[in-house]
Amino acid sequence: MGRADRPALLHRAAAGSIVLTTFGWINAGTVRGDLAVAERFLDLFLRI
Repeated sequence: MGRADRPALLHRAAAGSIVLTTFGWINAGTVRGDLAVAERFLDLFLRI
């Protein structure tokens, strides 16, 4: 769960989740901290 009083931290546990996220099939990973900041960061990536 995210908390707005902490900076965003994204954690990808497996290489497969990175591949699936890159291809736009899922948005995998664990977000800790500010969810809005994490979502803005994830939106910067070009989906294949």
